Amino acid sequence: MTEQLRDFELATREYEDIVSACAELALPIELSNRHIKHASILCNAIIKHADKRVDIMTGQCPSEFFAGLQQEFADALDRDVHIRVIVIDGLPEDSPLHGLKRKHGDKLTVLKAREEQRDAMWEKLPHFTVTDNRMYRLEAKHPRKDFTGDPEIHARASFNQPSTAKRLHQAFDQIRNATVAA
Repeated sequence: MTEQLRDFELATREYEDIVSACAELALPIELSNRHIKHASILCNAIIKHADKRVDIMTGQCPSEFFAGLQQEFADALDRDVHIRVIVIDGLPEDSPLHGLKRKHGDKLTVLKAREEQRDAMWEKLPHFTVTDNRMYRLEAKHPRKDFTGDPEIHARASFNQPSTAKRLHQAFDQIRNATVAA
């Protein structure tokens, strides 16, 4: 293991500790992330602390990213949290969301953009995760990405900012009109 990789792993564990503390204490501070691994840490914490509803708006659905969230999804669905996911480009066949949907039925809704809406959605809409009108993770707008490496994903998040979270839930509800079942 190189020194650079060790430093990254240490920084990732520290980031995970910071995120965990912010989530547990419902701190109204804003965190940022620039790496897909940090995005996963934030999404896991948001889903873990959900009480009623999680809405996720994403462009692509890399199976390995959602595989890392699978346990938190399952735990939340077992707690009767309703999860709605819009994937602009639809789900890959190997997505773990298919199995969760079969097991949990109506508690998990997975939608995709209508074909004619996809490019416009990519151009205009940010991607986000929002929970219970309280917690969110909001990405900066970006073009389609290749998730085969370690792409930078710029985002900000908070575990207690109701005004932003409420606006994101409202945006999600409006976006649903341009979707079909995935």
